[in-house]
Amino acid sequence: MPELDIQWLSNIALSDFSVRLLILLGIMLLDQFIALPSSYHPKLVFRYLSQQLAAKVNSRTATQQKIAGQITLLVLISLTFGFTWLIMFFAVYPWFFQFIIIGLLISSKPLLTSANIVKRSLENNHKVLAREQLQQLCLRDTKSLSTLGIAKATTEALPQRLIISYFSPILIYACFGIYATVLAVTVSSAAQIFNQKHLRFFHYGMSANLLSRIIIFPAQLLFSLNIYLLFGAKTSFSHIINQAKNWHTFGNGLIINVSAWALNCSLGGAVIYQKIKITRPQLGTTTQPSVIHINDIIRVNQQVITSWLGLIVIAVVSSLIINTF
Repeated sequence: MPELDIQWLSNIALSDFSVRLLILLGIMLLDQFIALPSSYHPKLVFRYLSQQLAAKVNSRTATQQKIAGQITLLVLISLTFGFTWLIMFFAVYPWFFQFIIIGLLISSKPLLTSANIVKRSLENNHKVLAREQLQQLCLRDTKSLSTLGIAKATTEALPQRLIISYFSPILIYACFGIYATVLAVTVSSAAQIFNQKHLRFFHYGMSANLLSRIIIFPAQLLFSLNIYLLFGAKTSFSHIINQAKNWHTFGNGLIINVSAWALNCSLGGAVIYQKIKITRPQLGTTTQPSVIHINDIIRVNQQVITSWLGLIVIAVVSSLIINTF
């Protein structure tokens, strides 16, 4: 019986980029089936620490709040960055601890599950349950939302949240490694906790929110292009970009607009945050969203996740082939 020639395996010297791609591939595959319960997630410690740091500054002047917010952000970055550096410095197998850390920072399943629960609740006419579950996805007041309002809020919120918790960390880790990813996720998480839509964090969270918008924009742009290429639209991508410029933040407006055109529905319009009505432009077509569109936005995001997974597989194979020469 002829022996298998496996000598080529010994010729493969994996680069750091190849290792990161393999780690991402493993994490993205696991994420399809396993999700750490939110009650056990280390981010709870981060949230608690962030809230404690912000507890006593809200009655100060706007300038003092901005400075305090910047100091808080610097403290949080120093803690998470320092903790990661210590782990990696003493790690015998750095790739293993990178897998653990990045696995904790990247997740899509909890958000997709929340959107599915909202959809099923509306299908069963359980609006109260749908409104409660919607709070896992967005900050707006949900107590008085109609079926239309719940459908619109879910359709808008899901892709925005997935950018922060899934697509942006994947892109940053693939390009820049673990330290840049920890830094980016720390800033984005702080921006969510100190979201400027909460009036008491309008000045305090300004720096975190500004940095977060810069950090996640490349992922927002790639995500929007991905949806446009996969599903198309009844208009050009340049028109989608021009409409998105009317949104209060261009990146979020781009995501919402391309989603609206892909689903052939209308998104945007007035919303209420802390009993204050905020007027936003209408994006997309004239068809009002419904429960069907929640199912569609879940399907769209799942297909984008699959396409990113496919790209990672292609990149891994290409990297391994290149490393053999």
